[in-house]
Amino acid sequence: MDDGNLRGRRRLCWWWLLLLTLTAGCTLPQAPGDLSWDVHLSVPLGVRTYSLNELVDSVSVFRGEDSLLYYAAFTELEVPLADSLGVGPIEDTLIKPPWITDTTSYQPLTGYRHRLLHATIAHGTLWLTVENFSDVADTARTTLPNMISAQGDTVVFVVYLPGHGRADTVYDLAGCVIRLPDTTPQFVETRLHSAGGAEIHAYVRTDRISFRYYTGVLDELEIEALEGGAAVEHPPEGWESVHPTMVEARVHVIRGVSGAVADANLTFATWQDGQMLDSANLIAHDLHLDRDTSAVIQGLAHLLAVYPDSVSSTGRVTLSGTVQDVEPDDTVRFEVEVRAYLAFTLDPVHSPGNVQRIDNRDLQDIQSGSVRIRIWNRLPVGGRAFLVMDRDSADVLDGSGAEVDTVVNVVIPAPVLVNGRAQSEAYAELSLVLSDSLLELFRNPPFFARTDITLPGSNGDTLLAHAADYVKVQPIAVLTYRIDTGGDE
Repeated sequence: MDDGNLRGRRRLCWWWLLLLTLTAGCTLPQAPGDLSWDVHLSVPLGVRTYSLNELVDSVSVFRGEDSLLYYAAFTELEVPLADSLGVGPIEDTLIKPPWITDTTSYQPLTGYRHRLLHATIAHGTLWLTVENFSDVADTARTTLPNMISAQGDTVVFVVYLPGHGRADTVYDLAGCVIRLPDTTPQFVETRLHSAGGAEIHAYVRTDRISFRYYTGVLDELEIEALEGGAAVEHPPEGWESVHPTMVEARVHVIRGVSGAVADANLTFATWQDGQMLDSANLIAHDLHLDRDTSAVIQGLAHLLAVYPDSVSSTGRVTLSGTVQDVEPDDTVRFEVEVRAYLAFTLDPVHSPGNVQRIDNRDLQDIQSGSVRIRIWNRLPVGGRAFLVMDRDSADVLDGSGAEVDTVVNVVIPAPVLVNGRAQSEAYAELSLVLSDSLLELFRNPPFFARTDITLPGSNGDTLLAHAADYVKVQPIAVLTYRIDTGGDE
């Protein structure tokens, strides 16, 4: 067999195999030896996806129930308990006449509305003065039945008193345990005993007593909350157009005390450049301090009429209920959060896209072309999108003022809304034929393109934003170019 003919047949088989593997759009040879066909090439042109889910990446935007987006600002309050649980000072005077051996006094805890059941004293001092008003000597025993020493014994002071004698004692109460009966009001018991027939007077006094461990029943213990403040992250770019209409505050217990319930009366303020923008009074009742609990206060849209750079909170907290083993460093911590759900009205928004470099291979044999635009929209508003192209990247920048080719200017369809939220995805598609000037860009790359999105606003209507909401604009150029074998082989 002739080698030349064999090589020719192999070349022909190779070309036919290639022909069979190409996509639709090829044309069969018009004459023997004239192998040529058209090929369709797709070139993406600045595909844009504007997703509200991207906002969740901001430290100030969060995803709530049902992926509902919200903006939040936080501050914390820490309420110390130790100083508020102290008692005293306690003062009492006992007089034992000479004709009896024992006298007992029950001194109420003046100004103490709570019930102290059991507590270990951290700081406290007792001063005891015992005086003999008779000529005869006597031995006096002063007993504090409610006080247990660090060694576990009832606190007792025994002193010998000559006629008209006096004894002074200073006693450190630290480490002692105080136990009081569960009554209202409560009393501290003191007993004075002597068997010698003298008239004995005893004067008992303490300073304010604070506790290392405290168990008792609180009856509306009012505590001034320390002021808390925090800087606020600025909302994501473009949110100056978003005006929240559904803003609420959440008073959340971060750390509490077992058994107690709190009522909080707080003032939350927003600030910008050191000037107060606005404030609101937040009242929360029955916050259980022994479990994760929150109170929600609604109707606070005025707090975020202007986005702040810092927030603060202060006020007072009232505690009630039975608490056990409260320690000196125990605190109640509240987190005050202002949460602006993206239930909003929307001003007109312009979202210029980034400039994209298009650098397809040099295809001089481009015959024709079109641009196919596909749009998916689940945002709660419609809008417009347009695509521009030019050989100079600076010319396609937003606001450049240069004359550039606008390839397409198309409506973004609005989806069906139910209660302010898009219920389904709106879809639109169209194709436009490329002009000769635009085809020249593809024939001589590189060039540059930018896809632009504008939203007209909500016209005062309230919308809801969810993380799943998005608009996607996909412009793709479909080019037809000719492949020609250049004649017979």
